[in-house]
Amino acid sequence: MSEQNNNNMSGKDFVIGAFVGGIIGACAALLLAPKSGRELRDDLSVGYQTASKKTQEIAKNVGEQTEVIVGKVKEVAEHVKEDVQTWTKGAASTTKEVIEEAEQAVQYVKDEVAVGLDKITEDQSENKSGDKQ
Repeated sequence: MSEQNNNNMSGKDFVIGAFVGGIIGACAALLLAPKSGRELRDDLSVGYQTASKKTQEIAKNVGEQTEVIVGKVKEVAEHVKEDVQTWTKGAASTTKEVIEEAEQAVQYVKDEVAVGLDKITEDQSENKSGDKQ
């Protein structure tokens, strides 16, 4: 991931450097070329307008791409939210089922113990009756 960011930054830095270098080169060429003042001003004006249009196009593209990325992030976040809610409901349902099963098991054990105690009590009663005879 870090290497990918470095590659992206290098590419972006290269484009920015090329753009800035192109502007500086164009300005140097205009200033050093043997032209009259009027021609030089016209050339500077055209260069400025071209640079301004390119900057506006780049800003527009960045804005559009940002909107697309924000939309995708919102969509992914919504899916994650739905998945978490589904998982939470499933976990709550499973927990409730486990509790109900545990309660049933406890009741079964109580019933069995009660039956066992009744049998023991009966056996003791029979043994006492049998001892007296």
